[in-house]
Amino acid sequence: MANGPPAFGQYRRRTDGTGYEPWALQVVEFSGDRIARITAFCGPALLFPLSDLPEYPSDEACLGAPA
Repeated sequence: MANGPPAFGQYRRRTDGTGYEPWALQVVEFSGDRIARITAFCGPALLFPLSDLPEYPSDEACLGAPA
């Protein structure tokens, strides 16, 4: 959650190939049962800890992610 609306973190593969790093924070706002707005904060490494998202996801969280 990001001040109420649901939010999710997006990670990208690190340039050295050793895992993933924060890339964007997506905040989804609804109006009734429809999506009203999606706001993306790119490069939000400082926002991830404030949103209870890990700075670097665990290996288990990346299962199924492209190598």
